[in-house]
This record gives sequence, C-alpha cells and structure tokens, in this order.
Amino acid sequence: MGAGECCTINMLCLLSGRPSSTTAHVAEELSAAYPNPFNPLTNITYELARGMDVHLAVYSLDGSLVRVLGSGHRGQGLHAFTWNGLDRTGRAMLSGVYLYRLKAGDTVQLRRMILVR
Repeated sequence: MGAGECCTINMLCLLSGRPSSTTAHVAEELSAAYPNPFNPLTNITYELARGMDVHLAVYSLDGSLVRVLGSGHRGQGLHAFTWNGLDRTGRAMLSGVYLYRLKAGDTVQLRRMILVR
C-alpha cells in the first residue's frame, strides 16, 4: 500500500469465506497458509502468471495492518513468504484469526489463518 492508502480491508470478503479477485488469471489462486492453525510459523504462497508489483500483508480482524510480508515487483512464478506471528514492531501477536491479503496488479485476494499460542 502506498503512503496515505487506507489499511482497512473489505469485510465482504471475510464474510463470504472466499478469496476475492477483481481480475482473473493475473495472480493465480492465493494458497491457503500452511500450517493453519499455526504456532509459531506459517507459510503463504502465491503464483503470478506474469511479473508485476505485489503487496502481501497480514491484518487483524478489525482491518488494522499487522505486518507487511512483501512488497515490490515480483517475477512470474511461485513466491513464498513466512509469517512468524509478530507485528511490524516485533511484538508477538495474540492467539486469534488473522487475514492475509495479496494485491497483485489489479487483483486482490484475501484469506484467513489462525494463530494458536
């Protein structure tokens, strides 16, 4: 997300239980975090059909940004990130449900994961 861009997520995605996408086949399906539930680490993968700018971040259920896992241009292919349950200041997050959101080009996908301490 750029400077001044809102960190609030679209809760309709959360309620539907499905990832949302505005453009088909730009970012292949954002994979489910594995393991999920997790403690202390989980892996998040996605595949790009072509190189593009991406932003992968973790949010709390109230839509607050917890941590950016990756941002910038990524090439075509499979990409993997690990979240260790820490926020952007290094503080351990509490047990609960968290959302991870991938913005790749014009495509936005959102999934849930559960941290168990």
